[in-house]
Amino acid sequence: LGLYQPYVKSDHRHGLGFMWESDAMGYLQTDGLVDTRFPGMAMLATAPVNDSDATAAEGFTSIKNYDFNDAANSTDYTFSWGPDLRKRTIAGVWSSEPGLGGDTLAGFGVVNYVLETTNYVHVCPNDARIVTLTKSTGAPAVSGVNANSTDYRWLIAHAGFIYAGKDGTSNIYRDSAESLSGLAGAVADDPNVILIGGDLPTIGAATFLGKLFVTRQDGLFQIGEDLIAHRMLDFSSSVSSTNFRSMAIFNNKLIFPIRDVLYSWNGSTLVDITPPLLSDSFPFSTYGRFDNFVATGRFLYFTARTNESTWEEHVIAWDGVGFHKIGEPVTNGTDTITGLGYDVTNNYLWYSIDATTDSTHFIQFQNLSEYPFANFSTSGTHSLISSRMHMGFRRVTKSTPSIIVDAQNVTAARYLVVWYNIGGAGWLEWGGTGNGRITANGTTTLTNPVSGGTNSTIEYNYIQIRIDFVSDSSAQTPVLEGWTLRFIMRPATLYGHSFQIIAASNLKVGAGGRDLKTVRTIYNNIETARASAAPITLVDPFGVSVTGYISSVERRAVERHGRREQEGFPNIESLIVVSFVQVG
Repeated sequence: LGLYQPYVKSDHRHGLGFMWESDAMGYLQTDGLVDTRFPGMAMLATAPVNDSDATAAEGFTSIKNYDFNDAANSTDYTFSWGPDLRKRTIAGVWSSEPGLGGDTLAGFGVVNYVLETTNYVHVCPNDARIVTLTKSTGAPAVSGVNANSTDYRWLIAHAGFIYAGKDGTSNIYRDSAESLSGLAGAVADDPNVILIGGDLPTIGAATFLGKLFVTRQDGLFQIGEDLIAHRMLDFSSSVSSTNFRSMAIFNNKLIFPIRDVLYSWNGSTLVDITPPLLSDSFPFSTYGRFDNFVATGRFLYFTARTNESTWEEHVIAWDGVGFHKIGEPVTNGTDTITGLGYDVTNNYLWYSIDATTDSTHFIQFQNLSEYPFANFSTSGTHSLISSRMHMGFRRVTKSTPSIIVDAQNVTAARYLVVWYNIGGAGWLEWGGTGNGRITANGTTTLTNPVSGGTNSTIEYNYIQIRIDFVSDSSAQTPVLEGWTLRFIMRPATLYGHSFQIIAASNLKVGAGGRDLKTVRTIYNNIETARASAAPITLVDPFGVSVTGYISSVERRAVERHGRREQEGFPNIESLIVVSFVQVG
């Protein structure tokens, strides 16, 4: 009896929700909201909250000690930008931040980027000059040296300067003043402008390994102290609008997408870290359109879209080895996640959705832990699904009598449910409806997998196990610690045969017949059968035919009859021992 035991391991290297390694086809996956980020357990993931702000934001940031025109109420805010600049109070109220005219309803319009410094919040309105908000007063002011200082795509602070990329160009300007009062916006106004050759605009920038890097659709460039752009990674052969659509520094590596391939770069070596297949059968489901990278704590969070016609977009966590889905914001094949950001003030992971009605949501984390915050779903189906398991022998039938499940924090109303799927025929609850539940803490053994069976077993070439998580309380989740599938190999039964053949001339057969073949002819016939590349048929004494091969022949001389030869050979009666192996 074998044990197939995909217990939880800390080495999450086999896929999405990838807590278990196996000799199997495909990868462990999740459906719904299941959190597999932590070794030794799987549980419900924190349910997202719709924060009632109908905005498809492209970015989020936490602003500390910002005074909204009222020094007595100086506080921390969450800012989002995209179609407008939006501000959220600690109390959870969103509003448009007033522009230069002071009209809260009018706001800024489309905003390309927001950068917080010690004393200011710099806002980059599309096709307009930077507006600098003074944090101590909330008062807005225009930044830049003149009317050419307009339309910046990104800002970044590096080595005593703030660098600014001009939207739609490869021109980069910089200013040492925190207020950006000296920031130029035209080549004629700045002798230190950084120009990158070619007609592709810059996309964004990052400080990595103490150096400043800038991205374009055709590659990654380092801005040296000589204010010259040096190409570090060349993707000019695969230029695409999806290249470098987002990036982040995680575990001292730069993570970014090129088309639908996800890369990790440590400053010298480029490694493909694209998530593996999501499905086991053709047409295979995969992830692409990687976007919205946010590194915080032990994980890199980003969004990814499936390649299905009705695609889904998920929120993914990467721990440096395996990928873990923690949210399914889009499942209809039409909406899009536009932005993702971590709010250090509230410990929220924000995201926005571009839909018929735009929306902004957050996933809350614990204040002192990265484990799921107690806001669990009490409806819907939330499952952990194994790979297609064949135990290393795809074509050998297995028989399973039971499964052992280790769980904690379960009750009669908060439980796990075990399902199995044989050969892709569909999911069946273990033992029938209501019998696959795990309601007791510790180790539970479920027997009789077939509904209504007694000492029943299931037979298969490959199998999948699904475990559903059901909770009666948003503050509680069942916890799966591991499971063990018991099985025994049951290959097709094939026999070996060993028998003796008497080789003698004029041998009496039956009541009166005689076999007139010579000994040498009998030898030749057996040798021909032994050498056959195709299987031959053996008919046993009971008339049963089996197909196979002669595997060995042993000859034993018994007696020579006379001195005359038959067909040029001596007449030596022999006993021939033949071994026959059945095939099927």
